[in-house]
Amino acid sequence: MDSRLSIGSLILDHQTNQLIVNGTTQQIEPRLVAVLQFLFQHKEQVVRREQLIEAVWKGRVVSDNAVSRSISQVRKLLSQSSAPQPTIETIPRIGYRLQLNAHPITTGKGPTHASEVSNKEKLTSDRSNSSFIKLPDSNSLKVVLFLAFSLAIFGRYFYQLISDSESTLQFVQSSLTLSPGAEKLPKISPNGRWLAYSAETQERKGEYLFVIDLDSKRTIQITQSPHYFIDLAWSPDSQSIIYSTWNSLHDRRCSIRLVSLESQKDNLDSKPLSDLNLLHCSERAATKLAWNELGNKIYMTSRPSYDRPYFVQSYALDSKRLEQVTLPPQAGNLRGDYYISGSLSGKYLAIIRYLGTTRLQLQVYNTTDKSFIATQKLDSDIKALTWLKDERLLISRDNNLYLYDYNSNTDKFFYAIGKNSGGLTADQDGRKIAFTVLESDINLVEYQRNSTKGEFDLVKLLAESSAIEAAPSYSNDQTQFVFLSNRTGSNQIWLSDSDGTVAQLSDSPISLTLSPLNWSPDDQSILFQHDDEIYTIEVATGKITRIIDREHKAANADWSTDGSSIFYSSEKSGEWQIWQYLLQPNSHQQITVNGGYSAKQDRYKNLYVSRIHQDGLWRLDYDPKGNHFLPANLVLADYSGTNWLSWQLQGNSIYYFGSTTTNVEDNKVFGIMQLDLSSYTTKLWFPFDSNHQRYFSVASDGLIVTRITRNEGSIELLSENQP
Repeated sequence: MDSRLSIGSLILDHQTNQLIVNGTTQQIEPRLVAVLQFLFQHKEQVVRREQLIEAVWKGRVVSDNAVSRSISQVRKLLSQSSAPQPTIETIPRIGYRLQLNAHPITTGKGPTHASEVSNKEKLTSDRSNSSFIKLPDSNSLKVVLFLAFSLAIFGRYFYQLISDSESTLQFVQSSLTLSPGAEKLPKISPNGRWLAYSAETQERKGEYLFVIDLDSKRTIQITQSPHYFIDLAWSPDSQSIIYSTWNSLHDRRCSIRLVSLESQKDNLDSKPLSDLNLLHCSERAATKLAWNELGNKIYMTSRPSYDRPYFVQSYALDSKRLEQVTLPPQAGNLRGDYYISGSLSGKYLAIIRYLGTTRLQLQVYNTTDKSFIATQKLDSDIKALTWLKDERLLISRDNNLYLYDYNSNTDKFFYAIGKNSGGLTADQDGRKIAFTVLESDINLVEYQRNSTKGEFDLVKLLAESSAIEAAPSYSNDQTQFVFLSNRTGSNQIWLSDSDGTVAQLSDSPISLTLSPLNWSPDDQSILFQHDDEIYTIEVATGKITRIIDREHKAANADWSTDGSSIFYSSEKSGEWQIWQYLLQPNSHQQITVNGGYSAKQDRYKNLYVSRIHQDGLWRLDYDPKGNHFLPANLVLADYSGTNWLSWQLQGNSIYYFGSTTTNVEDNKVFGIMQLDLSSYTTKLWFPFDSNHQRYFSVASDGLIVTRITRNEGSIELLSENQP
């Protein structure tokens, strides 16, 4: 049997893993050969992701990232083919289709079902079947000539209408950055010449700002000090960049800075004219940025504290005056107006408000006359958006790009980008588009305490998978643990049992949100939260049961010591407080009055409580005579209210994420702190490095902690294919 396949102008030898392009032989990975061979065997057919995984990975557990990454690499191989160029079409939420004689990729909405026909195809079909092709008399000929003349006059107008809805631009995809580590936050300058982005060092000590000349592809480092970048934006004249940063990944003090490039219009090799700290933003704020049309004012998402929703403010660079642009929601929405994107001219601002898990609201704001010109509700999550001119938005969702008309609240398919991690930018005409592809593996790592040395020894990487894993939780008998993982594509609950066997426990049709996973006292079931509701899942069967519905706005639930009730946080009284749900007689009662966001009960039934609006940890002593809790007493002042997922009551100690100061230049060391409840003294129990995440679970002789094992990313550029 011939081992060679002809795919476009390419020849694939699946036995030797070689691809022949114009007589030149390339050696490619066996996995990519298997992907391409399977798609070729089912050419012009929709191949489900499950089929592809079964055929290529032989039933092994693989992440959604791994599949998308392989498809992206195969697309790059196919792009080397001359006409006809095969394409791999992404069928949202289903799979892929290899088209050997596909039409060139366009920004018009491609048919995803056989019954769908694009407007352009329909117009062509209607024209070919029209009855006025035959001209029975001279009057008809005059009419036709008049129509032709009219069409010639208004042809450009009609062409523009078609181009607006279904552009015929063809794109070539290429990788702009291939350095070790991860690049993110791509932003094309308004003049279309530069692309700015942030990138981390190979040692992951911080990130720096870089600029690429899109013509010469030359890269220049702009900032000299390490930061952790949150967002950046070009000024309308392409002379300055504002960026928001955290001082460190663990501390996360936020500031907004400005880099001026005015003296480097043609040569960016010299140092920037300035790198100024403009103002501070609230702790842990993910501040988004934009400019106004004149370039003398910036816009930012802001919030007064971690427990309050975002709103939009403006900041005048000359007068340093802050003004409020939007009003934050009064209650029930901690994210608020969390995302903004400015048009390249600075005239318009797109503002997204979070309404729920998959419910968003878009507002378009005119920065010139300070008016809102559009308000729309969106029913699906958006990873990123950017502007094309001042008229249309380009949005990223479901691993695709869509052209969005905010006046009609409609969108049209634009381009299949595969795995997109959120970064998205375009020039004015949409002829250059850049987006971020980020591949991060965050896995569980087990450490064991060496009692002789008083240190921890690395035992093993518990789950070697291309995935993001979080919220580990030991059972009470410490023989098994659960955790969240997206290794099968959606976030689900996984269980590692006493034999070390790891298997998926939940099989929810939706991707579960980040939630503390807390075992019942008998280790038979686990509590978790999703979309303002509390659920249990049985360890033996995987059965999921809702026990607290949405009307209670519940979050951060944990069992009482005896398992007869559940403590949870809720803002149904107007502020976040701790409530208790009594399973018998099925009733709810408020416990705290001065705030509460997470709670854990000790064996004496005393309740330890954190507050999201105030740092500190409090204890509410239990009064058995009155069967109630006494007023709260502060037991730990140096505790961040943001640690609702990062503390644990174990034995006679509380373990929490925190920091201690060393004697070397007052540097902070972050890690797991231990509060001894006998002496109320604290110490650093397990130090973190820059790769550790703050999700952990402590056992009597060790712990499980989350750690970044791989963090790679690139910026992909879609550029117009010049004939």
